[in-house]
Amino acid sequence: KSIKKNKILVIGDPITDIYRYGGTVGTSSKSPSIAFLENYIEHYKGGSIAVAEMLSNLGFNVDLLIFKKKNINLNISSKINVITPFEASNFPTIERFVDNNRNMVKLLQVYNLNKIKITNQQEKAFIKKIQTIKSDFTLVIDFGFGLMTNEIIKKIDENITNYSLNCHLNSLNYISNYYDEYLNFNYLALNKREFEFRFREGKNFEEKIKIAKEKLNKNFAITLGEKGSIFIDKIHRCSFPAINKDIIDPVGCGDAFFTLSSLFNHFHGDPFLTNFVGNVYAGLHGNIVCNKEFSSEKYFLEVIKNILN
Repeated sequence: KSIKKNKILVIGDPITDIYRYGGTVGTSSKSPSIAFLENYIEHYKGGSIAVAEMLSNLGFNVDLLIFKKKNINLNISSKINVITPFEASNFPTIERFVDNNRNMVKLLQVYNLNKIKITNQQEKAFIKKIQTIKSDFTLVIDFGFGLMTNEIIKKIDENITNYSLNCHLNSLNYISNYYDEYLNFNYLALNKREFEFRFREGKNFEEKIKIAKEKLNKNFAITLGEKGSIFIDKIHRCSFPAINKDIIDPVGCGDAFFTLSSLFNHFHGDPFLTNFVGNVYAGLHGNIVCNKEFSSEKYFLEVIKNILN
């Protein structure tokens, strides 16, 4: 509750997730492709929007710095102060074809975007907001879709100290979207795939952790799916098991862990507590399809009380 008094700024790519629900009906008669019978479609908030919604539902005062696009209704909560310095010609959209007759199996993922191309004028407008927005803490979440240009990253480092960072790797950006473009973050969260890819010089997982600790010289966490997570600072290495192993959908769980662990790492500093609350909140989010909804502060605290009892 003391942490909740702080004003949080979220910067990063906004995304719309589209789930196309249906079922497979064999294969096409003229090719070996899967035939999919679509029943209905749902749109969900993704990327930095989802992170801002998580914070807002937990009772935080949130500023969200993103771009917008004409004729797209993102349906962002009115409690969030949305700051959009410019309009882009494109918008990141990820479609997933989901067989909801078979435990939410995702059959195909489609990226409906070209990389966002920002003009010099748009870049300057975005940077101006970075330089003028006042907050108590900042979360930077970079999905590598073009918003975070070299100049914007440079200005984040010049104007914001001790922010938390999450650089997503996906099928489109795994050769380009690296955390080391940023300098002044105080905490980095990665999933196991991202960690293994970025510290390939280690022969095994333990050696990679040792290399990462020396190379980063900052607090970091690795999420391990059903095996939980590891939080590491200069002194401690804190492992915590997954609170919820029977999840419905893993989409957004990494963002949930990043969001809560970032706040506790910065404002509280206890490695066990940081890892614990991150795991609890990520586990709760795993019970939700994509980012269809977000756990409330009341429910989050009730779950923690039940675990401790």
